[in-house]
Amino acid sequence: MPNNITLINEINFHDTVLEFIHSRNMRVESYEHMKQVYIKMLESNYFFILNHELKVHLMIDLTYYLHQNLVNRQNILECLDIENSDEEESDDETLSVRR
Repeated sequence: MPNNITLINEINFHDTVLEFIHSRNMRVESYEHMKQVYIKMLESNYFFILNHELKVHLMIDLTYYLHQNLVNRQNILECLDIENSDEEESDDETLSVRR
């Protein structure tokens, strides 16, 4: 078994994943399709050295980039809302401590 692996990080994620998709003529129209790309990449010795949450956000971003529809757009907006609500909770906690 060859030790031919490709490491993917936040810097090369977009280029590497897009190249993989295009070189294999894969269709990505939904996040479910993107998860299948992820599985195929693992099977092809691509390894992701990313925080899980960041990886998911990047995959959602690329899904929208590759197929801009309302569902994929909503996925992006939901991710942004989650981040905003986390920041608001943190702000609330800070305010509580200061009182």
